[in-house]
Amino acid sequence: MGTEEKGEGDGSWRGSVDIVHTLLNHTSHPPVELNAKNSDGDTALHHASLCGHVDVVKLLLAHPREPPLNLNASNDKGETALHQASWRGSVDILQALLNHQGHPPVDLNASDSVGWTALHFASYNGHIDIIKELLRQGATVNTRTRDGRTALMLASQDQVTSDRERKRAAESYLFSLPDIDLEGYSYESDPE
Repeated sequence: MGTEEKGEGDGSWRGSVDIVHTLLNHTSHPPVELNAKNSDGDTALHHASLCGHVDVVKLLLAHPREPPLNLNASNDKGETALHQASWRGSVDILQALLNHQGHPPVDLNASDSVGWTALHFASYNGHIDIIKELLRQGATVNTRTRDGRTALMLASQDQVTSDRERKRAAESYLFSLPDIDLEGYSYESDPE
């Protein structure tokens, strides 16, 4: 990916605050577009969020540019930066996105092309701190994906043995919520 295609994407992918800062403050004509997308529909904010580059995310959020940074921009899969921060498990990036005074604000319940919200991504990966923060901020706990799965169901699905402990913690937390929808959920004990 070159800078011609993505603008600040190269620096955001690598996590280079210096490169992103230089591109954002360069007086080129036309100026660097904060919401420019690559061939997959990802913006610099998507890249930085997915890769865990909190300093780049904060730099992008703080940059006063017109048009402003679109916090709810979705890529070709319908994923936003919030989805990607939740997938990664980056509490710092999640909080930076949620606390940014953008207009419009981050959509906590935005769903991707298969109906996954940020809470689904966090639950599937067992990121309990992300789950708690999303719910504290008002995410809807019982939203179902297009194939009918809830965050609780995704937390209960073990794909990788090394993730089992953190996924069980996420499952236990979600299960303990007073308004959790148990329809379709079945507890599976750990293999002996």
